[in-house]
Amino acid sequence: MTTNDYDATAARIALQIKAAEAGFLTMRRDELRAAFGMGRITQGLSDQVAQALADHEVFIYPRPADGGYTVRVYDRGHPLGKAAIAVVSPDETTDAPLRVLGSIHRRAVAGLELRSDDVPWLEAFDILLQLATGREPSGWEELRDDRHGAVLAQEVAQALGLEPGMVQDRWLINVATAVTHRRPRSRPLNAGELAGSPSSLVAAEALAKLLEEREAELREAHERSLRAAAVLVLGRDDIPTHRVELGLLGLRRKIEE
Repeated sequence: MTTNDYDATAARIALQIKAAEAGFLTMRRDELRAAFGMGRITQGLSDQVAQALADHEVFIYPRPADGGYTVRVYDRGHPLGKAAIAVVSPDETTDAPLRVLGSIHRRAVAGLELRSDDVPWLEAFDILLQLATGREPSGWEELRDDRHGAVLAQEVAQALGLEPGMVQDRWLINVATAVTHRRPRSRPLNAGELAGSPSSLVAAEALAKLLEEREAELREAHERSLRAAAVLVLGRDDIPTHRVELGLLGLRRKIEE
């Protein structure tokens, strides 16, 4: 088989991988050998096959001459292909592809433990203000990794009946920052977390009670600030009371906050 034939075969395999959309393709060595018209797989032919595939952004492992019954070919531009290269050739790349894949897996698994929810308009508005400041909304997680936080903020604004572009206005960011930075803790500390020893548990319980009372005051103050911010943004006193389905926007409420 000529170099051009090798190139055509490699191009065809590259198209197969992209069509599968999984980032990889598993092939039997005999299947690969037949595709490239090889008899006995020598080291030289193995290198030629690997190079032809590499010319089409495809990574093969193990090399055809390295034995075994199966090989896998990966799309080098796919997250899985980048991770495969990071695993078998650590000197060629950083561990960033592995971190990306690990993050995707973590979020996918987390999605099984999270639930969608619809919330009152004012709570969704609170989430919008948090997103406008660039932070993850407390108690919620975004599962769509391909979307920038600013885009999500615009989608939440639209779901609230607001102008999506307003989330980029400086005055709104100032409002969001002022209200969000004064949010109370989402979960109060309990006495067990405050006690240094069993003998200090009574004192820790007293402190926890005082802190909880203080948090209750902060929550009331925060809700008043939130309502005032909503009136300012809406330009009217009547704050909507309907519920907003955040699950449709790719947000899931955390079971434990």
